[in-house]
Amino acid sequence: MAENFLGNSQAIEAEIAQLQKMIEVKRNQLEAQSGIVEEKELVRSAIQEMITESAETDSKAALSQPVVAAKTKVVPTGNASGASYLDRLDDESAVKLNAYIAEIGQHGIVRTLNKVVAEEPFIIDAFHDVLVDKLYEELKTKGLIK
Repeated sequence: MAENFLGNSQAIEAEIAQLQKMIEVKRNQLEAQSGIVEEKELVRSAIQEMITESAETDSKAALSQPVVAAKTKVVPTGNASGASYLDRLDDESAVKLNAYIAEIGQHGIVRTLNKVVAEEPFIIDAFHDVLVDKLYEELKTKGLIK
């Protein structure tokens, strides 16, 4: 059984309810188009929408900030054994991701996303993947998705 990394605050419960609504809308759209729905893809899409909204909010606030070039480390996206690039994270990136995931339980998804979107694209992508996996399991455990 998946561990409850979200905590139980009212704010997080409200975010989960919003996420559940987003997933239901996407499910209805996809079922109307193709009839087949992959539940994990619904979670991925809803989280991506939340990240995009956070990035748009963050970019509006950052317009007055100087632009600093980010150093991006390229990490393979998998190998023949099926291992994920998340299994090959450098220590610094793994520590960042674990800190952000732990922060969700304290500050909620949206506030944490607002911090993550300021990171380099690799960290944003890795956070998205980890968050999708964890939320998918959490939502399944709670019976909120099939």
